Amino acid sequence: MTFVAAAVCPHPPLLVPEVGRGEQVHARAAAVDAVRRLCAARPDRIVVVGDAPAETRYGPESAGSLAGFGVDLHVPLGPPAAGPPAAAAPSLPLSLTVGAWLLASAGWSGDRTALGVPAGHSPRQAAGLGERLVAQVRRGERLALLVMGDGSARRTLKAPGGLDERAAAFDAAAAAALAGPDPAALLDLDPELAAELLAAGRASWQVLAGALLAATRDDTPTEAWSSELIYDDAPYGVGYLVAVWNRGARNVVGSPAELPPGVWRTDVAGLAALRCGSVDAPGVLLLPGYAASKEDFLPIMPAVAAAGFAATALDQRGQHESPGPDEIAAYSLEAFADDVHRVIDALGPGGTGGVHLVGHSFGGLVARAAVIADPGRIRTLTLLSSGPAGIVGRRQAALRTIRLLLERGGPAAVWAALHAVERPRPAPTADFLRRRFFAHNQTALMAIAQHLLDTPDRVADLAETARGAGLPVLVAHGESDDGWPAAVQADMARRLAARYEVLPGARHDPAADAPDALVAALVGFWRSPGLPVRRPAPAGAEASSGVG
Repeated sequence: MTFVAAAVCPHPPLLVPEVGRGEQVHARAAAVDAVRRLCAARPDRIVVVGDAPAETRYGPESAGSLAGFGVDLHVPLGPPAAGPPAAAAPSLPLSLTVGAWLLASAGWSGDRTALGVPAGHSPRQAAGLGERLVAQVRRGERLALLVMGDGSARRTLKAPGGLDERAAAFDAAAAAALAGPDPAALLDLDPELAAELLAAGRASWQVLAGALLAATRDDTPTEAWSSELIYDDAPYGVGYLVAVWNRGARNVVGSPAELPPGVWRTDVAGLAALRCGSVDAPGVLLLPGYAASKEDFLPIMPAVAAAGFAATALDQRGQHESPGPDEIAAYSLEAFADDVHRVIDALGPGGTGGVHLVGHSFGGLVARAAVIADPGRIRTLTLLSSGPAGIVGRRQAALRTIRLLLERGGPAAVWAALHAVERPRPAPTADFLRRRFFAHNQTALMAIAQHLLDTPDRVADLAETARGAGLPVLVAHGESDDGWPAAVQADMARRLAARYEVLPGARHDPAADAPDALVAALVGFWRSPGLPVRRPAPAGAEASSGVG
């Protein structure tokens, strides 16, 4: 694998807070978000590409300065361990200086270099630079590009170059190409027109186009790349565009549909995750249940983000795409709870202020353990279709059978049994469910099943911890939940002095059955956790073929 991801960002000095002096710069959050997503692609090396007076390659010992903008700020390209810039090291131009600041802001600690691209390079010359970047990647290395470039600087009368009626159309063409991704359209950007419009990003964007064409010519077709344009505006009469390109990000849940707009795949503290929403928004951490995964929360994540929250859905240790050890002792509830706290620490601005923690089914048992261990970084707790102790009823019997089958025949025996009684599903969904099930660590499946069977009642411990920390708690479930009976969950809410909601039209998985009702309940609770809520009487439970 070679070229794996790219982020495109503008480079106004105002992006750096010390230069902006408190001015609200909306492109800043978008740019930092894009670079964090770039880092989440797990590259081995990031090359920062930006306009420069001459074609120049910069090592990590290089640095830039923002002294020309009234701030005595030294910005090294490399991490602090790289030391002060060498006397002979070339000074970074503005575009690469801002790029270096973005890498530092995103917390990138890996290898990085930079490439300065003259504004006078033709599309062919610029694309050639991108092709060479890809050709020079070592076997097995993962390369990512951070491409710095402004659009036209002639969008309004007060713009640096004054108004040019052609500027808006030029920027729109660039935005459409970045949203594609469409490398051919990027190469069609006219260098003479770009020069007249003072569009500093044209040549750098065309380096990116050359890199993608080289990568797709040699291995992955262009259609296997996904792209998202996450910012497009001209607040100072200058076109600012922020975009993210990722290789292999389509169809990650095995269905014909792509991930919903604004949702991206990443890992957090070594665990596979899906994220959605501004990283500076209040954080929400979503924990799935047994034999489940982060993808189960896709129906609610965009709406949670639209309500002003940053949602992160996890594969817990040993689930789906998260690694897990083969020792049963590694799957204690305490170990799962420790993972939760490591993830909170790693979430950045949305996590450092604490998160709204949501645990579904088994995820609720983990969330409870995390709160009892340390409630300090948790804003609210939601126990969704979860219970006070081990699961009961039909799902209890199903789990005992699954546990026995796992011991005697492994996952294949369990899958055959489940498939025999499962309702038919569309082929792409069925394929994903099969791949997901066999991706789970077998030891994790056995350990989690045992937790669901014999976890003791710790409601009193949770109530004492929540009361002492002033932690609001919500207990919510579907009106026909066939996991823990409604009466059991209602009694748990009473013992916790918790808010209690029954979600109409849902069974054990409200995110799939009633996503709108679930989002409304969650967002209402997060915004006003102290308000009482009407508690509808639960309907009679109807059993499903699932296990929890």
